[in-house]
Amino acid sequence: MTITDNTPIAMLTVGQLKELLSTGQKKEEPRARVLRENMSPDEAVKMLNDNGYKITKQTLYQLTAKRKIPHSKFGRTLVFSEKELIEWAMKKTQKKVTR
Repeated sequence: MTITDNTPIAMLTVGQLKELLSTGQKKEEPRARVLRENMSPDEAVKMLNDNGYKITKQTLYQLTAKRKIPHSKFGRTLVFSEKELIEWAMKKTQKKVTR
Protein backbone atom coordinates (compact mmCIF):
# COMPACT_ATOMS: atom_id res chain seq x y z
CA MET A 1 0.00 0.00 0.00
CA THR A 2 1.28 3.43 -0.93
CA ILE A 3 0.85 6.25 1.58
CA THR A 4 0.02 9.67 0.11
CA ASP A 5 -1.29 13.00 1.41
CA ASN A 6 -4.80 11.68 0.81
CA THR A 7 -4.40 8.47 2.84
CA PRO A 8 -6.83 8.49 5.81
CA ILE A 9 -5.20 7.95 9.19
CA ALA A 10 -7.90 8.74 11.77
CA MET A 11 -11.58 9.32 12.31
CA LEU A 12 -12.54 12.64 13.87
CA THR A 13 -15.77 14.18 15.00
CA VAL A 14 -16.77 17.50 13.45
CA GLY A 15 -16.05 19.20 16.79
CA GLN A 16 -12.55 17.69 16.95
CA LEU A 17 -11.81 18.77 13.39
CA LYS A 18 -12.98 22.33 14.13
CA GLU A 19 -10.79 22.40 17.22
CA LEU A 20 -7.76 21.18 15.28
CA LEU A 21 -8.32 23.73 12.53
CA SER A 22 -8.72 26.62 14.96
CA THR A 23 -5.69 25.69 17.11
CA GLY A 24 -2.73 27.89 16.43
CA GLN A 25 -4.72 30.43 14.46
CA LYS A 26 -4.75 33.85 16.04
CA LYS A 27 -8.18 35.42 16.15
CA GLU A 28 -8.11 39.12 15.43
CA GLU A 29 -9.66 41.34 18.03
CA PRO A 30 -12.18 43.80 16.60
CA ARG A 31 -10.58 47.19 16.21
CA ALA A 32 -12.19 50.22 17.75
CA ARG A 33 -13.11 52.71 15.08
CA VAL A 34 -11.60 56.14 15.56
CA LEU A 35 -14.28 58.80 15.64
CA ARG A 36 -13.56 61.79 13.47
CA GLU A 37 -13.10 65.29 14.81
CA ASN A 38 -13.35 68.53 12.86
CA MET A 39 -15.70 67.24 10.17
CA SER A 40 -17.03 69.66 7.59
CA PRO A 41 -20.80 70.23 7.30
CA ASP A 42 -20.88 67.93 4.23
CA GLU A 43 -19.06 65.18 6.14
CA ALA A 44 -21.37 65.65 9.16
CA VAL A 45 -24.52 65.35 7.01
CA LYS A 46 -23.15 62.24 5.27
CA MET A 47 -22.14 60.60 8.56
CA LEU A 48 -25.54 61.28 10.15
CA ASN A 49 -27.42 60.01 7.09
CA ASP A 50 -25.19 56.91 6.86
CA ASN A 51 -26.06 56.13 10.50
CA GLY A 52 -29.81 56.42 9.96
CA TYR A 53 -30.32 59.99 11.16
CA LYS A 54 -31.80 61.69 8.11
CA ILE A 55 -30.86 65.36 7.90
CA THR A 56 -30.23 67.86 5.12
CA LYS A 57 -27.40 70.34 4.93
CA GLN A 58 -29.94 73.16 5.18
CA THR A 59 -31.38 71.70 8.40
CA LEU A 60 -27.87 71.28 9.80
CA TYR A 61 -27.16 74.98 9.19
CA GLN A 62 -30.48 75.98 10.77
CA LEU A 63 -29.75 73.90 13.87
CA THR A 64 -26.28 75.40 14.23
CA ALA A 65 -27.68 78.93 13.90
CA LYS A 66 -30.15 78.14 16.72
CA ARG A 67 -27.36 76.45 18.73
CA LYS A 68 -29.40 73.23 18.90
CA ILE A 69 -26.71 70.92 17.55
CA PRO A 70 -23.15 70.52 18.86
CA HIS A 71 -20.62 72.31 16.69
CA SER A 72 -17.50 74.46 16.86
CA LYS A 73 -15.94 77.05 14.67
CA PHE A 74 -12.44 77.28 13.32
CA GLY A 75 -12.29 80.88 12.25
CA ARG A 76 -15.48 81.21 10.22
CA THR A 77 -15.64 77.52 9.32
CA LEU A 78 -18.12 75.21 11.04
CA VAL A 79 -16.67 71.94 12.33
CA PHE A 80 -18.36 68.96 13.93
CA SER A 81 -17.32 66.08 16.18
CA GLU A 82 -18.62 62.64 15.18
CA LYS A 83 -18.92 61.57 18.83
CA GLU A 84 -20.91 64.66 19.79
CA LEU A 85 -23.21 64.37 16.77
CA ILE A 86 -23.98 60.70 17.45
CA GLU A 87 -24.69 61.45 21.12
CA TRP A 88 -26.95 64.37 20.09
CA ALA A 89 -28.83 62.23 17.56
CA MET A 90 -29.29 59.39 20.07
CA LYS A 91 -30.76 61.79 22.64
CA LYS A 92 -33.15 63.12 20.03
CA THR A 93 -34.37 59.62 19.12
CA GLN A 94 -34.86 58.20 22.62
CA LYS A 95 -38.40 57.14 23.32
CA LYS A 96 -40.31 59.08 25.95
CA VAL A 97 -41.70 57.03 28.82
CA THR A 98 -45.39 57.74 29.36
CA ARG A 99 -47.33 56.88 32.45
